[in-house]
Amino acid sequence: MMSSHMNAAAIVQTAMQLEMTSDVLRCSISMGHALKMRELIREATRRVLAKKIPLLYETVKTGFGQYGTNYSLQDQHIPMDRLARECGFDVGPCDHELIACMSQLRSDSDDDDLWSLLPYAYGALFTSKYWILDKKVSLFALCCIWAVPFGFDWCCDVNHCLCRCSCFYCQGVQYVSSVSAMTNNSHVLITAVDSLITCFTALKIKHSGAAQTHRASTNNGVVLNPLEIEKKKFVECAAYILLYMRSLEHTKEWKLYPVRSMFVILEQFVLDGHLDRSILNRIVAHNLLHSVSCGGGGCGVGVQVIVV
Repeated sequence: MMSSHMNAAAIVQTAMQLEMTSDVLRCSISMGHALKMRELIREATRRVLAKKIPLLYETVKTGFGQYGTNYSLQDQHIPMDRLARECGFDVGPCDHELIACMSQLRSDSDDDDLWSLLPYAYGALFTSKYWILDKKVSLFALCCIWAVPFGFDWCCDVNHCLCRCSCFYCQGVQYVSSVSAMTNNSHVLITAVDSLITCFTALKIKHSGAAQTHRASTNNGVVLNPLEIEKKKFVECAAYILLYMRSLEHTKEWKLYPVRSMFVILEQFVLDGHLDRSILNRIVAHNLLHSVSCGGGGCGVGVQVIVV
């Protein structure tokens, strides 16, 4: 037990020595915003098509369902993948437009080995000083950004929101449970992490032809596909680092980190990435994950904020 704790300490200290981690997080959050907006547009397209042109919608849906997920990016399925994506369907790792953008960062198999470290790199970013930078974020911005796309009625009256929220500011990084968002927008980080891991894994599979050969099983017998294996690396790395940080959250070095809120980000990655929950629950107790969303107090404007 002592040896395991010492190893975790060494890993975390090494992670803290990484340079430019704050810049990486800022860029990743910006990327996450763009990708999240892209997802909203895709979903809106799907809903409109299903309502206005149902025959076309059902035809594309049937055609796209005729073959399994195109992990290896086989050429014969690319036209159907693209059509499904344009019609608003979630094509998972077959987002060829996004993969084409990322392919410029891969030239040979050596790059595959380098990008395979990406899940661990993002796991290490939870130790970045970015998380403890002093920030002030208006809850009015949170209301408008998150409520409008989802049609929340209580935010349709901008003047009403402005009166209630414009004078209230949250300082530091906090989790706003009522809108499932972090005040530094780090909740969109998981969208960027998921997309990057997905793209580089798809490129690796395409050029190695290893879609069916590399599979793994978890302790409870769940069989993972190649993409899930890569996502599992991020979950495990981040979970172990966060558990170490939580064990020392009352010390001077770690007390300012929003460790409990970081667990929410990690759990959301598991949900959005369609991973089996047992991967995370095997490392982090279920009651620990949900103690975050159940805690906290009102901040006077109808929004619950957890201060960590």
